[in-house]
Amino acid sequence: MSAASIILAIALFAFVIWLEVNERNEPKAGDEDSTFDDSYLRARHRGRRIVNLLLTIAAGFILVAGLLGPGPTWIAMWLAVCGLLVVVLVLGMHDMVRTNRYLAKKLPEIREKTIDRFGTRSNESTGGSNVPQVNED
Repeated sequence: MSAASIILAIALFAFVIWLEVNERNEPKAGDEDSTFDDSYLRARHRGRRIVNLLLTIAAGFILVAGLLGPGPTWIAMWLAVCGLLVVVLVLGMHDMVRTNRYLAKKLPEIREKTIDRFGTRSNESTGGSNVPQVNED
């Protein structure tokens, strides 16, 4: 059990590092070409940082549990990990709701920008299909 806990802690630390690296490749608040609003990007970035911090703390608890071995401390650490993971799930759901609300509000604006950029609505006469219309007369 101790070895499995240590391996799980190392894997969780690696996952948090991977999440941080991927977060740096996403659009940031203040970018000139940003399609999204700065307030939304800041809130999303802040929420993801909190999730990464909580996952790091959970990995630390798992590592402590693995190093100390079975006993009351092991049980307490794993209960704390379960509690942290519930909080991470709630924060993830909050991020999903925030993103859905934001995109529902922002999508018409993005669509208009795209239409303005290309000048006309593509495939408007064919009902959205790329297949040419053929008369059978």
